[in-house]
Amino acid sequence: MRRRNKVLHTYSAIPLESGGDWTSKSRVADERPMISATVSHVGNIRENYLRFENRSPLTEMDEWLDTMEMPYKFIENSYWFGNIFAQAAKDGVGVLLNGARGNFTVSFGPALEYYALLLKRLRFVKLYREIYQYSRFKGIGRRRVLGFMKDRLFPAKIPAGERSALTGLIAPELAVRTGIFDKLTEAGIDLSGKRLPDMIAARRDQFEQVHHWTNSGTSGTKLSLRHGVWYRDPTNDLRVVRFCLSVPLDQYVRDGMDRALIRRATAGLLPDEVRLNGKTRGIQGADGIARLAPSWPRFVNEVEALCRDDAMAEWLNMPVVRAAAAKYKELPGPSAIYEADLTLLMRSLVLYRFVNRLKGGDLHEQRMDEAFAGSA
Repeated sequence: MRRRNKVLHTYSAIPLESGGDWTSKSRVADERPMISATVSHVGNIRENYLRFENRSPLTEMDEWLDTMEMPYKFIENSYWFGNIFAQAAKDGVGVLLNGARGNFTVSFGPALEYYALLLKRLRFVKLYREIYQYSRFKGIGRRRVLGFMKDRLFPAKIPAGERSALTGLIAPELAVRTGIFDKLTEAGIDLSGKRLPDMIAARRDQFEQVHHWTNSGTSGTKLSLRHGVWYRDPTNDLRVVRFCLSVPLDQYVRDGMDRALIRRATAGLLPDEVRLNGKTRGIQGADGIARLAPSWPRFVNEVEALCRDDAMAEWLNMPVVRAAAAKYKELPGPSAIYEADLTLLMRSLVLYRFVNRLKGGDLHEQRMDEAFAGSA
């Protein structure tokens, strides 16, 4: 017999109090007000706010390598992703639902790209009405909206061969031997990191290129096996995907609203302050530097050990790594968590630990002892 009116658990990571709310007014690091509003409206949900004190991307690195059995790059949110599974398992939860693919299915709605299409098709009357409504919905001026559209219609020219800082991480000889940059270019990857995102094209790639499906499934599957909790994403269900791909674009952007389909479909199911929120968005990992602060001397020492390891030159562009390391001798400000050079160092560290594991546990422990010497 099916059990009804069961209480559902939600698990939400919240930032450290010491992390501070330093982000802009449009980006929200602590989303508890919106979560609480939804819980109160629905009524059969028990929210779990998890701060994960003493956890950081650095403290979770070895466990993630054990779980993934390969290097990984989702570093900024790694401290809460795996620990939510662990907490759910302790609570006896059998299935964890996630909506990660929703941005390209049920919550799709790229307003600026759609408005650019209206302009190309000379739909001036509809475009004027949409821009007027969109500017009110977002709380921004129409001139600014037109500026966003101009950037998409007439993107700035990017010099041929220009590459982002993160592409400089790979050792030049390895890059030439593997032809990695040519392969990435053939796959449509923007090596410059400067192109404005085209969500319509990105959505097509999500379902045409196999690596996106692999990326979204590998970590969830491995965490499911590790913790005995099933990972499921209803927004990634093939039936949902097929339906959403069949819906015309003007249903996803309508009456000045992006994500218009899900906003209309959830009328009465979600509180309007959540459903019709167009002015703020959540941001992950804003307290990353505060989390790393207690381990910063160890982090610096381990990065220096990495830079002294000649064997890593086979994989990494060591001059680039050393230049990045020189920027972070002292604990940086909170916004540094989103800086490319710090991301470069964290990814280098993941590879460093992974390679040392392949060489043997004894050597890995020896390197760790050397890195942490004098920093305890």
